Amino acid sequence: MAFLRSLARQLQFAARTLRRNPGFTITAVAMFSLGIGTVSALFSVVDKVLLQPLPYRDPTAWFS
Repeated sequence: MAFLRSLARQLQFAARTLRRNPGFTITAVAMFSLGIGTVSALFSVVDKVLLQPLPYRDPTAWFS
């Protein structure tokens, strides 16, 4: 139970701190959003281009 009380106090302190600095909060949320969106987009491209098999029955037949 001490862990949960400590966690609750830390979350309250974090919320108070973020409320006092709205510019920092908006900037941090925007940066996290941009980072997550960029990583998701890059993973989608890498997955389709490098990890998924080509949509052909025998893709090596072109080079034989």
